[in-house]
Amino acid sequence: PGCYIAHHPQAYALVTSSSSTLSTPQFISNENTQKPNWMYGWESFLPSDYGDDDDDDFNLTDIPDVAIDPETHLLTACNTSTTDIQVFYISVYNQTLTDAHGTILQSVDTTTTSSTEEKELVTRKCTTFIILCPPLTFAHLVQIQSREELCCWSEVDIESDVQPWSKHTQPDEEYTKQLLLFPLLTTTATSSATTYAAQPLEESTNNTFYPKNQINIQPSYYCTQGEYGQLTHFFKGNLHAIDFRCNFNTPIVAVGDGIVKDVRDVEVVSGISVRNLFQWNSILLQLDDDDDDNKKKEEESDDGTTNNDNNNNKKGASLFVEYVHIQTNSAQVKINDRVKAGQIIAYSGSIGFSPEPHLHFAAYQSMEDDASTVRVRFGCCCSSKDEGNKNGEGLTLSSFLPQAGYWYNEHGVCSL
Repeated sequence: PGCYIAHHPQAYALVTSSSSTLSTPQFISNENTQKPNWMYGWESFLPSDYGDDDDDDFNLTDIPDVAIDPETHLLTACNTSTTDIQVFYISVYNQTLTDAHGTILQSVDTTTTSSTEEKELVTRKCTTFIILCPPLTFAHLVQIQSREELCCWSEVDIESDVQPWSKHTQPDEEYTKQLLLFPLLTTTATSSATTYAAQPLEESTNNTFYPKNQINIQPSYYCTQGEYGQLTHFFKGNLHAIDFRCNFNTPIVAVGDGIVKDVRDVEVVSGISVRNLFQWNSILLQLDDDDDDNKKKEEESDDGTTNNDNNNNKKGASLFVEYVHIQTNSAQVKINDRVKAGQIIAYSGSIGFSPEPHLHFAAYQSMEDDASTVRVRFGCCCSSKDEGNKNGEGLTLSSFLPQAGYWYNEHGVCSL
């Protein structure tokens, strides 16, 4: 709700491509280029259309990333790079916006910290645009409704974040050493999660973002965004991430045995504001390696002390899994704790850039800030009399990869 997505078709084709180069020498956009129904359209341009480096009057560097026509009030994302595809996140607050057909766009409440030193919480109506824009292209988005001409930016409450798109160079990369437990506790769960007593949530000084209700457990959870998702899963740091819609206070469990490497649960912002891209709550686990040749859960140093940080930053040394948008003050673990598969580690929420309460789950093979995601699969325990890869008497272990539009639990895809 409140989010409008426009990915240029030629640019988005590269998201799933194994090629690291542009498929064409130049992106061409005109009135026939595919666009979402709400959008005005794409427009290619040449640097010569706006002068050159020898022109003292005007050149490409004078064009802003986000522009508003003072007469028509048309909002436009401007990629003036000659080489880079760029990602635009643009939030407009407390404004009536209309699409190419004159229909009013949806806006929703979003809560952010203020820009003042006090960092007070502010709730505003917000509409956010997510644009994947090729080089030398204008993305003409929507109109801002105003009775008078707009003379300056200060008349519109708007924020943006513009970055070069970071392509995942190995979109088919998959971690095959182990299958993971389903990350949310369900009413049909047979895992050891049911043996871990949930600790009461700490009292928060702010109740704005979530109800103080009972623990929520469902029989299954809806996958709202999977691999290559157009909302946030189209660049290397999120390409293989999985989003599950879940009510506030749903128990989140460890998908395998491992060590807690990071815990963040003090943020309280929520909604679709661009500013919330930089504030979130999360837990990061380093899972034990099932490969006996590489398995080193804990390595003792010469003085006999235990070191749990060996090889954390080496590519492929282990698997790191991250749970994002967890409830404020809901972490049940702390850094360096050991966890067992199925143990409750936190409760779900909607903290950070989050259109609705959900769990964002992603896996990496590095703790580096710019690490790329890796595909992982979840183990599915089904009753079977067949011989094969048995996981306990009478159970056969298979795997599944959640896809958007389906319901899942620890048994795989299922009906509501």
